[in-house]
Amino acid sequence: DRISRAMGDDENLLPLTEDGGGSDQALYRRLVAERCLYGVDLNPLAVELAKLSIWLASLSRDRPLSFLNHHFRVGNSLVGAFWDDLARAPGPAGSRKKAQETSLDIPIARRERSHIVALMRSIETGPSRTREDVLTKAAGLQALQSELDRKLRPMHDLWSGAFFGLDVPTTEYFALERALAGEETSLDEGVIQEWRHRIEEQRQELRQFHFELEFPEVFYAEDGQPLPDAGFDVVVGNPPWERVRLEERQWFRRRRPEVAQAGTAAERKRMIAALKDSDPELRAEYDRELKRAKDTSAWLRTSGQYPLMGRGDVNYYAVFAERFRSLVKGSGRVGIVTPSGIASDQTTSAFFRDLIDSRSLISLYDFENRAKVFPDVDSRFKFTLMTLSGGEEQIERGRFAFFLHALDDLREDPEREFELTPNDFALLNPNTRTCPVFRNRRDADLTKAIYERVPVLVRKTPEGEENPWGVRYFRMFDMTNDSGLFRTAAELEQMGAYPVPPNHYKRGEELYLPLYEGKMVQMYDHRAADVVIKPENPFRASQPRATSVEQLQDCTHSPMPGFWVSKADVDAKLGENTRWALAFKEITSATNVRGMIAAILPRSGTSNKVPLLLLEDSTGERSTIGHRASCLLATLNSFACDYLVRQKVGGNTLNWFLVKQFGVVSPDTFTRESGGTSRREWIGARVLELSYTAHDLSGFAEDIGYVDEDGEVKPPYVWDEERRLHLKSQLDALFFHLYGLAREEAEYVLSTFPIVRRHDEEQYGEYRTARLILGYYDAYAAGDMDVWLR
Repeated sequence: DRISRAMGDDENLLPLTEDGGGSDQALYRRLVAERCLYGVDLNPLAVELAKLSIWLASLSRDRPLSFLNHHFRVGNSLVGAFWDDLARAPGPAGSRKKAQETSLDIPIARRERSHIVALMRSIETGPSRTREDVLTKAAGLQALQSELDRKLRPMHDLWSGAFFGLDVPTTEYFALERALAGEETSLDEGVIQEWRHRIEEQRQELRQFHFELEFPEVFYAEDGQPLPDAGFDVVVGNPPWERVRLEERQWFRRRRPEVAQAGTAAERKRMIAALKDSDPELRAEYDRELKRAKDTSAWLRTSGQYPLMGRGDVNYYAVFAERFRSLVKGSGRVGIVTPSGIASDQTTSAFFRDLIDSRSLISLYDFENRAKVFPDVDSRFKFTLMTLSGGEEQIERGRFAFFLHALDDLREDPEREFELTPNDFALLNPNTRTCPVFRNRRDADLTKAIYERVPVLVRKTPEGEENPWGVRYFRMFDMTNDSGLFRTAAELEQMGAYPVPPNHYKRGEELYLPLYEGKMVQMYDHRAADVVIKPENPFRASQPRATSVEQLQDCTHSPMPGFWVSKADVDAKLGENTRWALAFKEITSATNVRGMIAAILPRSGTSNKVPLLLLEDSTGERSTIGHRASCLLATLNSFACDYLVRQKVGGNTLNWFLVKQFGVVSPDTFTRESGGTSRREWIGARVLELSYTAHDLSGFAEDIGYVDEDGEVKPPYVWDEERRLHLKSQLDALFFHLYGLAREEAEYVLSTFPIVRRHDEEQYGEYRTARLILGYYDAYAAGDMDVWLR
């Protein structure tokens, strides 16, 4: 469309000959370069390199270089105003309050737009056969820029600049806007000129880019009216992949390494505060960068231009994706390269859901950077090539593929690509419509079949949440924000505290409990590792030290954390009656040994990387809650559930919005029997033996009813590696039945855990875990729930 509109009525153009002669091709390459290609970048060098690439592609021996300055521009494409913005005062409050009158009435606005469209058209369609032609275009562009600088650009700069420190009183805003447009107002001329100076000064730093002013012919017809299908035919880009907020460690890493290497966030903040005296210039630079980041974040959240992506911890790629989509015409296309989180993260879920609901998603191909497509990015990092329609064409079936390394993967294995409909997204991720992550077509089909039988853990409905497990997600201490509450062993001993069993510290009446981190926990195991602090590795100072089998067999052994926290602070967070809690490791990956790893933890502090799932029960009976927790824990740790987890995790974090949408067997399922045996009692006995291996979990054992005839809790189970393997295999076999998987499907699910297979083959010479699970599966299918395999 753009090519025909730009060239179709030009009588000076020659038709392309049938044989596509070289001279004709060169001519049309030049015309496409001059009339149809656009580019914007904040970095002037990037703009010059883009022009150089196009000049090389459109070079003609007998012609000067194509004129590109009118379409390849330097500017901040995320910050700028549109005509419609000018009718409302800037800022969060003003964005909700419409003006009594527009800044320019409609006839004047049309006339101004018509004028700048005509100027751009004359530049765009003018000849560039000679050097004089190119100079004429350059002069025309300079004239256009002068026209914009005279009134239209300051008006637009005023609106967007108000979010970055141009503090215009709301009562004077519209008068100043009209004054900048050259209309008569009561404002003093000196005041107007002062504002012009402030606006220009800010523009030099902010570099706002107002698309409708800079590329008016893309949005408006020659009469100044909006085009019926305004926007670009195609928008493509690979935007920055970084957070908007200033990341202190990264910023100080080269400037002041000792600040970046601070042990805790609280210590780092103290060191930054001290820079006011020790290095005021660096502190001033930091304050400027911090303000710029905060202002940019405020703009993205409150300008109204990013309603879907301007939320949470904003990443630049996310808001660029929304900007691209807003600039494309209804019949157009968007192509964008972003991190995979655009399809699976909570902060981008509103945008992705809108793509699904509006049927705009054409394709999504997700890659691991193993082939080093991006040399400076970690090989494990995942990125996405996403293609969108402008909205006019309704895409009923989008095309998807994941875990690709190169495009050849699709040609070599067509099963890697599959289709999903909006209804599939509603089935698989009913709360968010975020994208599942399937390795192939079979995974897609099997997962959809399971979700037709098994509900999600928590479902959002118009009436509220359906939460049959009565589960509540709880994060106790944030490793950054709460770091001021944490104490190391050295700090505690310096304070006069001393260690007491199992892994606490005491000072007078004050007790300090361990702070559990994810690295300390494994499946059904709250004693998997100690935490060792290594100051020489500032970005990963806390390292795990695996617990030996001999230590695990000692029921008095408890893991040593890196930090302790006051019992009073734990009581304030958790309450005083909770003796244990179900926790899971938040950090994960679809390529890890297992995706979901959960365990019962004793009463303690827990970091934000070990979230808790607290169960509520209407009866309030400890035994009821204990058995429910056992059934939920066994469900989450099962291969059947973990298979579904892998289809949901696009990044490396088990966020609560993802966990809510895992397929989890209904709690009513456990009130029934299998082979004449109570499922609840059968599962509870195995979960207890796997979990209760140390005295510090005696509260859990007591709550589940593991007491003698005098009501005293029984001793812990002795850690036995072989027996634990059988117990977990028995649980997995039952859950394959509860999830409704046929034997062949269960065998396939087990084949999708290659690291488990590799570890088994290294240790046993076979995939023993799969053999045991499938053996127990067959026994349970026959109703024999008491069998033990040899």
